[in-house]
Amino acid sequence: ALSLAAVHTAGTAVDWRAFYSHTGARRVDLPTYAFQRQRYWLQPTTAGTPAAAGLARVEHSILAAATQVGDRDEWLFTGRLSAESQSWLRDHAVLGVVIAPGTLLAELALAAGAEAGCPVIEELVLQTPLVLEDGTGVRLQVTVGEPGEDGRRPVAVYSRADARDEDGRTDAVCHARGWLTTDADEAPWAPPGQWPPSGAEPVDVEAFYEQAAGQGYDYGPAFRGLEAAWRVGDDVYAEVALPEAAGAGTGFGVHPALFDALLHVVLIGRAADDDSPAELPFSWSGVRLGEPETGRARVRVGPAGGSAFRIDAATEDGNPVAAVAELVLRPVEPSQLEAARTGGQAPLFRVDWIPAAVDASAPQVRVAVLGELPGAPAKWDRFGDLAELEQAVADGAAAPETVMTEAGPGADAYAVADRALGLLQRWLANDRLAGTRLVVITRNAIAAGQHPEPDLNLSQAPVWGLVRSTQSEHPGRLLLADLDDDGKPPNWYALAAATEAQLVVRGGRILTPRLVRARSAPASDGAALSLDPEGTVLVTGGTGGLGALVAKRLAARHGARHLLLVSRRGPDADGAAELVTELAALGADARVESCDVADRNQLEDLLASLKRPMTAVVHAAGVLDDATVESMEPAQLERVLRPKADAALHLHELTAGADLSAFVLFSSFAALLGSPGQANYAAANAFLDALAARRRAAGLPAVSLAWGLWEDATGMTGGLDAADRARLARLGMAPIPGDQGLELLDRALGLDEALVAPVLLDRRALRAQARDGLLPDLLRGLVRIPAARPGEGGGLARRLAGVAEADRERVVLDLVRGQVAAVLGYDAPGDVDPARPFKDLGFDSLGAVELRNRLSQATGLRLPSTLAFDHPTAESLAGLVLSEIDGVVGHAGPQSPVDSQLSGLEELVATLKEGEKDDVAGRLRRILKSLSGDESDSAADRLSEAVTLDDVLDVLGEEYGE
Repeated sequence: ALSLAAVHTAGTAVDWRAFYSHTGARRVDLPTYAFQRQRYWLQPTTAGTPAAAGLARVEHSILAAATQVGDRDEWLFTGRLSAESQSWLRDHAVLGVVIAPGTLLAELALAAGAEAGCPVIEELVLQTPLVLEDGTGVRLQVTVGEPGEDGRRPVAVYSRADARDEDGRTDAVCHARGWLTTDADEAPWAPPGQWPPSGAEPVDVEAFYEQAAGQGYDYGPAFRGLEAAWRVGDDVYAEVALPEAAGAGTGFGVHPALFDALLHVVLIGRAADDDSPAELPFSWSGVRLGEPETGRARVRVGPAGGSAFRIDAATEDGNPVAAVAELVLRPVEPSQLEAARTGGQAPLFRVDWIPAAVDASAPQVRVAVLGELPGAPAKWDRFGDLAELEQAVADGAAAPETVMTEAGPGADAYAVADRALGLLQRWLANDRLAGTRLVVITRNAIAAGQHPEPDLNLSQAPVWGLVRSTQSEHPGRLLLADLDDDGKPPNWYALAAATEAQLVVRGGRILTPRLVRARSAPASDGAALSLDPEGTVLVTGGTGGLGALVAKRLAARHGARHLLLVSRRGPDADGAAELVTELAALGADARVESCDVADRNQLEDLLASLKRPMTAVVHAAGVLDDATVESMEPAQLERVLRPKADAALHLHELTAGADLSAFVLFSSFAALLGSPGQANYAAANAFLDALAARRRAAGLPAVSLAWGLWEDATGMTGGLDAADRARLARLGMAPIPGDQGLELLDRALGLDEALVAPVLLDRRALRAQARDGLLPDLLRGLVRIPAARPGEGGGLARRLAGVAEADRERVVLDLVRGQVAAVLGYDAPGDVDPARPFKDLGFDSLGAVELRNRLSQATGLRLPSTLAFDHPTAESLAGLVLSEIDGVVGHAGPQSPVDSQLSGLEELVATLKEGEKDDVAGRLRRILKSLSGDESDSAADRLSEAVTLDDVLDVLGEEYGE
């Protein structure tokens, strides 16, 4: 049967009936399921491919498809670009903004031109930088037009954002426009047979990228391809390579990162000059490519007439890589990149709360609790208050790694803030707790997330501003956390080990704040705020510089016809009469009154005197009384809280029955950022932010505007001197011109937000902070945070490890002078006289705090805030830093003969027997007495009571240190 079956399967007919005759076998039906069939192979399809959309596929890393337009000889090439899909582009940042390199735009035009039969760029002018934001992408289009009689074709590169507006549309942005041609005018360049060329002078490029960063070229590993350079007359020769971080060079005529490295040769000599502006490619002429997918190139760069440069690149074998007949660079301003990044959006920001990174594997830290903290782990140590903890540590208990305490209840915001200020001052004054972090906990004191929070705890809200400023003055010493009251206990261990400075817990989720852009409508002549012309608009601080500007804006733009302007001096304020006249010319009747709005009775009497109903409130009043947290007096806290917080609360309560169309609170960015030296001002404005959120949650109109610095030196800003403004500039805050501030006011009033921050941020300054490790967590989403590069890290101790003994003091002094120069705004560290007292150089208390923070970050040391006063010159401060570093790493310099002998004794002690130890102990006691020359010395007395050698060594360690 098996043989017949084999024959059957081979195709031969078998008479099975004859084979089975007389056997009793019969035919039966087979089960059908064994032969049921279902096809599992994928069917060929064109869905989701260029072909499905009627497009031809393009072999390019970014341009994916192309199509001919109708019956014309025109072409459209499409693709998509993002920092996620082309992650190497994140390493190309200029002035803190990630942009596509100009070489990428040129390469796209060349790739499209090659497909259309015109592979050479005759001319390409770059119009608008292509900004790349994390989490978003752009759709690219390259258009190639019909050829003219001379064979040239027009070319343009466009982008459209992935995100669409409410109408489902996005605007196209043209980034480059020019002409393509078929042939190059010149033969390709070949490197000289001798390399480097004869007579070439080497150029040091080791620090090139660090120097370029000072000009604004914040290039990461993928854009660090310059390896070596030489100079011959006006020409510069160089070797460049495609870094591994840029990925493979396939899919490009020349990889844009390698192409960009050719341009870096142009910058040689300029990078060391921090005063030179950052420049970007503006126009390209005569650009052609050679051998594709090259990973290395030899380069020649020389002048091409005027301000233009000529660039030629070839492989080691002499094959052409790329050639640029003329390249012209132009300076780029931060405002240009900001405009390209925002697409015309105004500098209005809001606070977004994102999930905090929590390391579940982090080891549990030792935690102590001050006072009551319901729900905290029972095994944590408890102390009644800070004084009790201090006493325990003074008595020899180990200081905990983290201490948690609640801000405490209270209906009076000033009382809670005053108690918190006292706690912070005592905490910072205790050196024994310098290595311990204090976690200050509030409950429902801040609005976080998209859900309304009608039960915000206004009395604890100022604590957030107070602690934020303290964090700025003392980085790493404090953590601020706000808990909700949903009944679920937070992850206490995650809070204790958190690395973020500010956290909130909502529904069990741990969130942290980030500043993000608030999308605003374009400015228009129409008013964002509709005011009742028959009602009264109250403006507090209405006769001051900012209040007067706002009053005129309300009359001119928003239709206010009846204004009540109040201030402490009222009609006697400077310029009050002139202001009334100006408002009358704008069609508004202005009444100026003297009123302390923080006095509830005065405000109540004023509102009762109104003949027209109150329909809008603008609270712009406020005062400054700056001081560091450690030196701030309770009276300063009260003086600043009253006109801001107390007045806002009275306005809120006394207008409860009014039909208001607007309740506008002028807050400050200081409350969000925690400006150093302004803890009281930050506390007062944090109250306004919380009040606005609480009103909106209750269905009442309100917006709190956290203003940045206004340019006009009037009112509160009139007291800022040059040092104050320079300090704010280093923090990244640029002054807002008056006209722009009023435009921002209009746009902010049109947003559906309780808190809006109109603030001009200097991204170059933010990028510098990020590079120095000083950028506040709140701003980390606005600029690229440089990643640590190979070989970096370890701080000053690592750097000194490779320095000769004779050069250690000089290296530390240079570091100190550099930080002093940064604080004072000097051009170079050499401008700082190392022997001149800091006070004579212009240091104040805030300057001393900034210097301490900079040095702490640069050295990795925990330094006291009084260091600039205890060590009042750069020389003496450098001595402190060097001694602290030596204490950390155990460096003691060359040993004296006595040191060597004592070191040998310490090694010998470990080998002594018990009897020998007693003899050595006695001899050490006699030696110590001879050194002290005082028989009644306390250490000698304790030594005389010592029994063993271990006892003797313990006493010596306590008295003289180990």
